Amino acid sequence: MAEESKKTRQRAVEEGCLWMKAGVVDYKLCNNFFDCTTCKYDEAMHKTADENRRIRADGGTPEGKKAGIISWQEAMRAKPANMRVCRHSLTGRIGYRICAYDYECNTCDFDQFFEDEWEIAVPIHLVDAPRVRGYSVPEGFYYHDGHAWAKIENAGKVRIGLDDFGLKLVGPLERLDLPQVGYEVTRNAASWSLYREGNEAKILAPIDGIVLAVNPKIRQRPEISYDEPYEDGWVMVVQAASLKKNVKGLHIGEGAQEFIESESDKLFKMVEGEVGPLPADGGEIVSNVYGNLPVLGWNNLTSTFFRS
Repeated sequence: MAEESKKTRQRAVEEGCLWMKAGVVDYKLCNNFFDCTTCKYDEAMHKTADENRRIRADGGTPEGKKAGIISWQEAMRAKPANMRVCRHSLTGRIGYRICAYDYECNTCDFDQFFEDEWEIAVPIHLVDAPRVRGYSVPEGFYYHDGHAWAKIENAGKVRIGLDDFGLKLVGPLERLDLPQVGYEVTRNAASWSLYREGNEAKILAPIDGIVLAVNPKIRQRPEISYDEPYEDGWVMVVQAASLKKNVKGLHIGEGAQEFIESESDKLFKMVEGEVGPLPADGGEIVSNVYGNLPVLGWNNLTSTFFRS
């Protein structure tokens, strides 16, 4: 099981590299979350492609195993017109979109808009999500021990929220205290607070990074986070500082489901200890735990499960 979980995490991190999708190389997985600006492989490939281009411009012929390497942009320009799609289509961030700027991304208004605003403004839309003990645990999300989730997006951007278990633990919220844009969040340190009936709970950040945006909807209507924790209820988007390092301690895939099972078992034992034996069928407690069982204590619940 441990080995399978490791493979699941690996598959979630690694997808086809832009150079493979453009057809320059036969097989190469991206392990840098499509953040090409910090990718050593991308840097090396561009260096080789530039050198081969220089040799050809001087009338020579590149030699060796890397002689056929051209830039991914050149490879895409050589394709039929209907296959010259935007790089964001290649990486799966958007649907089919033809590149109108001949792969000169630095001059593309859409590319700039996408990087700065569009991707942040568009929430996640789930088609279906596995459920564990009554809690939604969608795939492709990383889960922190303190029940914050992280969804890796484009170029090192990460969308963050509180998972379904955490929100159902505290019930519908009255207020959220969110960080300001530009604030630096630190992994395992309090990054935002939620409130109910005068009680506060601090939520730990799942990764390190700089806040690029906060969700204006949940400032005005915090109940959205309870109803749609992974979609319109997202909390913030951050520019990650060290994704590879940060995601190693998070749960994903089968590991995430096992984590929620363990947390559910812990809650089950806590309830039994306070209110007595539950029904033989397991007596799933999945909604508004604090509201239905205030005897468990706000501080007890939040310190145990939010680890703050």
